[in-house]
Amino acid sequence: MRFAIRPLVALTLAAALAACGSDKKGPQEPGGAISLALSTSSLSVAQGGSGTATISIARSGGFAGPVALTVEGAPDGVTATAEPSSVVGATATLTVAASAAVAPGNYTLTVRGSGVGVTAQTAQLALAVTATSAAGFSLAVAPPALSVEQGASGTAQLAITRGGGFSGAVDLTVSGVPAGVTATLNPTSTTGTASTLTVAAGASAAPGAYQLTITGAASGVPSQTATVALTVTESSSSGRGTIAYVRDQKEIRLIEPDGSNDRLLWAHPRPDVAENLGIVDLAWRPDGGELAFASQHEATHSLFESDLYAIRPNGSGLRRLTNPPAVADLGGFDKGTVRVTVRNDASNVGDPNASGFFIVYVVGAPDPQTVTVGPGSSATLTFTNVADLGGMTQPTVAMNGDYRWFNPGVDVRAGATVDAPTLDILNGVRSLGAMSPFWRQDASLIGYRALSGCAGLWAIAPTGSPGLGIGTMIAGTDEMLACQGTWGPTPALADQVLHTGPFEDNSVYRVHENGTGRVQLLQSSDWVPGAVWLPDGSGFVFLKAGEFLNSMNLYRFDFATEQTTPITTFTNEFVRSFSIAPDGEHVVFERSDRLFQFAFDPPPQTALWIVGIDGGGARLLVENAENPAW
Repeated sequence: MRFAIRPLVALTLAAALAACGSDKKGPQEPGGAISLALSTSSLSVAQGGSGTATISIARSGGFAGPVALTVEGAPDGVTATAEPSSVVGATATLTVAASAAVAPGNYTLTVRGSGVGVTAQTAQLALAVTATSAAGFSLAVAPPALSVEQGASGTAQLAITRGGGFSGAVDLTVSGVPAGVTATLNPTSTTGTASTLTVAAGASAAPGAYQLTITGAASGVPSQTATVALTVTESSSSGRGTIAYVRDQKEIRLIEPDGSNDRLLWAHPRPDVAENLGIVDLAWRPDGGELAFASQHEATHSLFESDLYAIRPNGSGLRRLTNPPAVADLGGFDKGTVRVTVRNDASNVGDPNASGFFIVYVVGAPDPQTVTVGPGSSATLTFTNVADLGGMTQPTVAMNGDYRWFNPGVDVRAGATVDAPTLDILNGVRSLGAMSPFWRQDASLIGYRALSGCAGLWAIAPTGSPGLGIGTMIAGTDEMLACQGTWGPTPALADQVLHTGPFEDNSVYRVHENGTGRVQLLQSSDWVPGAVWLPDGSGFVFLKAGEFLNSMNLYRFDFATEQTTPITTFTNEFVRSFSIAPDGEHVVFERSDRLFQFAFDPPPQTALWIVGIDGGGARLLVENAENPAW
C-alpha cells in the first residue's frame, strides 16, 4: 500500500505545480498593460527649492491592480518622491526638492511604474537645478543721463531690484555733486523698490559734464552703486534788462524799458481772493534767469501766509522756494494718513482764537480742513493722502485771520496712520510769511523778511527741495530789527548785507552776513523804509519820507563822498517801491497818490516811471502797475 500511494502523490504535486506555472500573471486575461505620462517634460528648481509634476497612470487589457512608483537618476542633494508610491487610482504627485548645496546643472529623472503581471513602464523628466541668487539688491537709474539748465532742475527714477529674499531698508546717498548743484533723493531710505532723484542747477553752477554716483547701503548685504551722467548747460532764457511788475496783485507782467512788449508772465490762480491774498514783491535773480516773487495764493496750504516762488522769464519752471513743495508738486510722493488733535486754550474773549473757528493744514496734505473748537475744548481731525516728504517732520498749522499756531510735526509714513503732537491754540504768531525777496550775488541764497513787522532777515537755498522749510536767520539782522535788505552786488561785497531798521530808527546799515562789522551808513530824522545797492557797489539808493509822511522820495548815497543827492522831489506824492537798472544808470519806481491803503479805501492810483540816476529824464512807463523789479 505504501508503494501504491507515492506515485499518486507525485502525480498530484506535479499537477498542482503545472497549474501554478500556467497562472503566473494572476487571474487576469492575457494582454494587460500600463502606461505613464508626466504633466510636464521639464522642471526647473532653484537651489533650496522644490517643484512638482503630476504622474498620470493609464491601465489597459483588463489590468486593474496597483502600480508601484519609483524615481531613478536623482543626483546627490536632490530627493524625488511619488505620492502615493503605490497607486490604485489614475494620478500621483511627483515632488522634486533640491538642497542648497546641490550643484546647479541639468539632470534626467526616470519615473518607473510596475505592477504584478504587467510590463514596467517609464517616463522621463528633464530637471534643471538653478543657482539661488544671493540676498541683496541692485540699482538702476532711468534715464541714465540728465541735462539741466542753470536755474532749472531735472528728475530721474532710481529702481531698486531685490533678490535672495532681501527685504531690508536701503539707505541712499549721492556723491560727485558739483558746486552750485544740489542732488536729493526722495526717499533717502526705503524698504520699497524706487526713489526719485532731483537735480537742481543754480545760477552759479559751471556748465559742463559731471558724473553723479548714487550709493545704496543696507545691513548684511553688499552696497551697490548706480551712476548718472549730468550735463549742466547755460541758461537759455534771461530777463536781464527786462522790467517785471505787479498789476492789481493778480498778475506778474514783463515790459521792456522803452515801454514795448508789455506781456503777462504769471496770473494768480484765484483772482477772486487776490485783493487780500495776492502777489506782493518781486526780485530778479542776478543773471536774469529767474524771477522770485512773494505770493499769498497758497496761504491755506503752507506754514506761511506768504511764500516765495520762482519762475523763468518764459513762464516755465514755477516752484515754491519756502516751505516746498507747492501743492501741485505733491503728486509724485507716497501717501500716508495723519491724525491731529486741535486744543483751544483761549482763556478770555479778547483772544483772537476765542471765536473757535480755524483752518487747519498738515504740511503735505492736498487740502486744509476747517473746524470749530471753542475755548477749553478740543477736536481730532484725520488727514488722508498726506505726501510723505521723506526723512523730515511735517508740522501742522492752524489759522484764524492773520494769526497762526503750529505744532512740531510728525514723520509721515507711506501707507500708515501716524498721530501728530497736539496742536495747542495759544500765543499765535501774527502775519508770518516770506516777503521782500532779495538774491545773493552768486544766487546761492535768497533772503526775505519773515514778518510784516521788523524782526530780522532770513535766507534759504533756492532749490525748492522738500525739507528746507523756512531757512535760517541772517546773523545780526535781528539785533537791529531789520525791515528790508539786499546783498552786495559784486563778488567783493557778496557777503555784506545792506539793511534798514524799524520805523523809529530811520537808518541804513551794512553788516557781514556772519553778523560782524556792522556800520551805520546813514541816519535820518524821517522814515527810511528801504535801500538798495548800486550795481557797482559805489553807494545805494534809498527811500525817505517827507515830514509828517506827506511825501516819499528817492535819494542816492555815495560811499566815497558820503553825500546824499535827491533823485525825485515829489510833494503830496509817493514813491512806494523801486528797482535799479543793471547798468546803474536809471531807476524804475512806483509812483502813487497815497502811501498807504486802509480798509474801505479805494485803490491808490499807481504807475511805473523811469528816471535817470541823476534825477533827469523822468518818463511814464506803464499805468496801473506796482512793485517793479529790473
